[in-house]
Amino acid sequence: MTVYQGTADVPDAGLYRVYFDLSDLSLEELEYLNLYLDMLTEIDTDEYSEEEIGLLMSSLLRGVSITPVYLPEQAGEFHKPLLRVQWSSLNEDFEESLHLLLSILRKTDLSQHDLMKHILSRDAAGWDVSRQDGADLASAISATASA
Repeated sequence: MTVYQGTADVPDAGLYRVYFDLSDLSLEELEYLNLYLDMLTEIDTDEYSEEEIGLLMSSLLRGVSITPVYLPEQAGEFHKPLLRVQWSSLNEDFEESLHLLLSILRKTDLSQHDLMKHILSRDAAGWDVSRQDGADLASAISATASA
């Protein structure tokens, strides 16, 4: 793992970013990655219940972002599919916040099929533009553009 750090005038808090190499995933697995990421905080892990995850995230983490990225060719050896995990927290909570995120990413209980089906059916309209009302789509695009 390569760590880069810089100074900021915020002595008690930090912004952290970790990249996970996804190049061993097949194209099919990469296509399902967003579905998996959409469910992460709504399903128990081996260590935490969904309720505990919510409580810990609200107390330990600020501005969590888990995003698949593909860096441009200029990135050299890092020109490959990556998963970027970014969050901010108090420095004293770094170890606990990292542990929580790693548990969410690596230990989600994928045996909860009924809950997974519910989450996927609930969120399906958001992934399929053809299923969206044109006005809703225009609003979403407008909101994104103005943000």
